[in-house]
Amino acid sequence: MTMAMDSGGSGAGGRERLLAAALDLFLEAGYEGVSMQQIADAAAMTKGAPYHHFSSKEDLFGQALGRHFDRIQEGLHARMEAHADLRERMIEGFVYLIEHSDAGMVRLVEDLRRLVGVERMAGYGVTLDRLRECNRSLFEQAESGSVPLACTAAEAADLFLAVQVGELSLLEIETRFEISPEIVRARARWIVDIMLSGLVSDRIGAGTVKATGAEQGGSERDRERSERC
Repeated sequence: MTMAMDSGGSGAGGRERLLAAALDLFLEAGYEGVSMQQIADAAAMTKGAPYHHFSSKEDLFGQALGRHFDRIQEGLHARMEAHADLRERMIEGFVYLIEHSDAGMVRLVEDLRRLVGVERMAGYGVTLDRLRECNRSLFEQAESGSVPLACTAAEAADLFLAVQVGELSLLEIETRFEISPEIVRARARWIVDIMLSGLVSDRIGAGTVKATGAEQGGSERDRERSERC
């Protein structure tokens, strides 16, 4: 049976289908490798339908990435909020970003920067400030919960963001290898433990060690080293 083609119109359903189809295609082939016709076909819509919702391919690209950032930010916040322990929240946030950021996303963000510039990227909601906001909330809550930091929450958020972005960039290089969920989580634990050893102030007391996971992290690292040897 041949699927009927939707001519577009102004319905929200058509817009959502186009955004979803566009993101999948852009992730697979990059901005230059996708045409508006391909996007319309993937959404089962006519060639002119995308122009009912978006002013250009560039506009569709920006809005598709912006929608993806919306979902990543919402999911990241929910994943971290599900844990009370600072160390576990950092690990879960790290793992979530890796799990939900396709390897091609770094390349697409660079494509958008080249096409529209940083200011217009922010207008689409494609900005690292959104991840920075999640991180700062994490460290502000930790500090208010008696986990003393050796720097401000904003500085800790910037450092964590730099490490997260670095790991995502590394994954772009490592896409030729299959990285298992176990390795992703192990790497997240190692990175977070190293960060916490420098971020948590020496003022921390014995009763707060559990909140940072420092003691637990040490035993986990020892066990992981033994398993690898």
